Amino acid sequence: GEAAAVAPDTADVPVPDADGAGPAPPLPPGTAPPGTIVTTYNTTRVAVDPRTMPMPGADPLTDQSQPGDELKIVLPRDIEDMEEGAEDVYVVGTNGRKVTVIAGLDLAAATLEEVVLRSHLITRMDGLTSLTKLTKLELYDNQIEMLEGLECLPLLTVLDISYNLIRSMAPVAHCPLLEELYLAQNKLSLIEGLDGGAAAAAAAADADAAAVDADTADAAAPAGGTAADGATSGAGVGSGVGSGVGAGVALTKLRKIDLGGNRIRTLAGVGACVGLQELWLGKNKITNMDDNLEGLTNLVRLDIQCNRITEITHLETLTNLEELYLSRNGIAKAGGLGMLASLNTIDLSNNRLTSTEGLEVAPALEEVWLSANQIPTFEAVGTLEALPAVSCVYLEHNPVASEVDYRERLKTMLPTLTQIDAIALPRR
Repeated sequence: GEAAAVAPDTADVPVPDADGAGPAPPLPPGTAPPGTIVTTYNTTRVAVDPRTMPMPGADPLTDQSQPGDELKIVLPRDIEDMEEGAEDVYVVGTNGRKVTVIAGLDLAAATLEEVVLRSHLITRMDGLTSLTKLTKLELYDNQIEMLEGLECLPLLTVLDISYNLIRSMAPVAHCPLLEELYLAQNKLSLIEGLDGGAAAAAAAADADAAAVDADTADAAAPAGGTAADGATSGAGVGSGVGSGVGAGVALTKLRKIDLGGNRIRTLAGVGACVGLQELWLGKNKITNMDDNLEGLTNLVRLDIQCNRITEITHLETLTNLEELYLSRNGIAKAGGLGMLASLNTIDLSNNRLTSTEGLEVAPALEEVWLSANQIPTFEAVGTLEALPAVSCVYLEHNPVASEVDYRERLKTMLPTLTQIDAIALPRR
């Protein structure tokens, strides 16, 4: 059971205990602003902004509307038992029981290293500030709109906030030890924070300099007008107000980043992650492979499929690259692969290729996926004969795949093949 009250001034209003035995001590002054809902639930006192909670009448345990029911507050400990000294909390909401508020984890703050709250109805990253030993935080598939409290989690190495409503990733700059970062399927439009906030700090410095210049001009301007009304009005925006992130250390320990399924249009911001081994950027709005890739010399897997790329460029320094995924773009020619001596897999399906020219310069290629292009004849795939280790080729949904004896002729042309399209070839 729980008891809730709308408090005009929660610092002075006692709240009944969960069992109704009597009033609990009031919250410290300033803990909850006027208008918040204060509740004692299973001995844990929680102050919640009603705007971030499920609508009254919606039962988060069943997702069923219950007219007349009070607002439900469900904590991790209400679903999964937690003991003092616990090292991890793992609660998945796919069985119908949904956490709505992160609270009550302080009991194990001294030992807790991993928190996984997947597929719930959490809207705020509250209740984490005391978990300073946390190394893994997964809030996959919730309703979180903002990254909060990361400045209190300096030891994080894995952060997964995929399938939420995040619009800015700048606060990840507070986590210099991050090794894996997952922010897929959010609402991001920029890659931020990976340089430790240096870009935001530079923008703030530029804005401050503009404001100083404007003030100087104002001092010399005649009365009745200022020379910098526009410049000074924009200074607060440029100075990073709202992000709370200043210049710090670049996230050079990152090994894997997944930002797929967002609204990102440029690779700007990723270049500082020089230790990166995997970069997943599928299903965004990226138009160019630019010089932000050139410093990622440890990259092994690069995925920029389902974007708006028309040319393969800036890969010359990525000599460790083994897998390159560029399907569903607008690429007309497979160029820019000459320095990729380790490349063994390339996906150029659903592009605008009319031949395999350009692939012959990557001698380690084993898997070549070219489905749904515009390759017309066997002559147009002749350059694949220069690949000594090619074992799998996808050419289905190209005009050439309609040729008589398509598979037999392709096998004769490329005797190292063990698979054509989705069909494994019999061993001879």
